[in-house]
Amino acid sequence: MKAILIIADGLGGRPSDCGGKTCLEAARSPNLDELARRGALGLVDPIGPGIRPGSDTAHLSLLGYNPHRVYTGRGVFECLGIGITVQPGDVCFR
Repeated sequence: MKAILIIADGLGGRPSDCGGKTCLEAARSPNLDELARRGALGLVDPIGPGIRPGSDTAHLSLLGYNPHRVYTGRGVFECLGIGITVQPGDVCFR
C-alpha cells in the first residue's frame, strides 16, 4: 500500500478578520479538497488522549519516536535548524 502522511501543523489557525473564518476556511483550496475527497482522514492523539502537545513532541511521536524518552527540548531543534552543531553535553535554550 502506498501512503503519504501530511502533517498540516498549524494549518487551521484561529478565526480572523475573514468574516470569523480561519485562513484555511476562507482560502480556495481545491488541491486539499481533492486529497480529502480521495483519502482517508482522521485525528490522532500523538501523546495521549486529551493532551494537547506542541509541534515538536507531536512530530517526534508521528515519526515513531517516544517523546517521553527522546525529547530534549525545542532549543536543540532551533540550533540544528540554523546550522549550529550540537555536541553531547551542550545546553540549548530557545
